Amino acid sequence: MIVFFWIKNKTESIFQLTYILSIIQKNKKILIIGKNKFGIKSITKKMHEWMYIKKILYKKKCTVYLSYKKKKVNFALKNFFKKHILYNQIIITLPGVFGYKKIDPGSILLISTFNKSIQGKVLDVGSGSGILSVMLHKKNSNIKLTLIDNNSTALLCSRYSLKENKIIGNVFYSNLFSHVQEKYNFIISNPPTHYGNLNNLKIVHELIKQSVNFLHKNGELRIILHSNISCTEILLQEFGNYKILKQKNHYKVYQSIL
Repeated sequence: MIVFFWIKNKTESIFQLTYILSIIQKNKKILIIGKNKFGIKSITKKMHEWMYIKKILYKKKCTVYLSYKKKKVNFALKNFFKKHILYNQIIITLPGVFGYKKIDPGSILLISTFNKSIQGKVLDVGSGSGILSVMLHKKNSNIKLTLIDNNSTALLCSRYSLKENKIIGNVFYSNLFSHVQEKYNFIISNPPTHYGNLNNLKIVHELIKQSVNFLHKNGELRIILHSNISCTEILLQEFGNYKILKQKNHYKVYQSIL
C-alpha cells in the first residue's frame, strides 16, 4: 500500500500523484490523506480517469480516500511544464516550484539590479526555476554559473531553463551550502522566508552566515527580501557592511561585500 499525503499546493499534489500512478502496478492500493481546505475533495474529479476512489473517512478538517489504479498512466513531464517569457528569455517551471503561476515581483526587482560589472564565478542559492541565473547571464555571458537547490523538481526546472536559453551552467543538489566545495565571486538568492503563514528567517540567517565561507575576498552577496523583514543586524555581524540597492513593491535588494 502507498500512503500519499495531499499537500497545500493542489497542482503539485496532482503532479506527484500522476507520477506515482505511472510507476506502480495496476490495482495497487493508495491511501490518500489531506486537509479539506487544501482541496483534497477535487481528487474525485481530477483523477477519476485513472483511479477508483472511495471516501472511507471524513472529518471536519480532513478526509481519507482509498483508491486503486485502474489503468495505465503515461506520465510526460513536458505536459506539466509552464513557460514564462521575461526579456525574451524562457523560464521553465513545474508545479511546486516557486514562481510556477507567475514570475514574482521580488525576483524581477533583484534582476533589475544586475549589470555587466558582475564577473567571475556566480552561485545561485535556491535556484528554483533558474530565473536569476538566466537573467544574469543575459546581462553578462562571460560569468560561470552554478545553480543549487534542495528540491529535485526545482533542479529539473533550472536545468531546462538553462537548456532552453542555450546557457552552460553547473546544476546540483545542495541544502544551502551542504554540497558546495568552491568559493565564488558573487552569490545571489531569493530565499524562502515563510513557513506556512508565518515568517521564518532561519534559512535567511543561515544563508548569510554561511555565505562568508564561500565567497572570495571582495566577493558579494546579493539577496531579495520582503520589506517587512530586516536582515541588517546579521549582515553587519557577518560582513561588517550592507547596502540596500533598490526598494520597490514591498521588496528590498540587499548587498554585502566580503
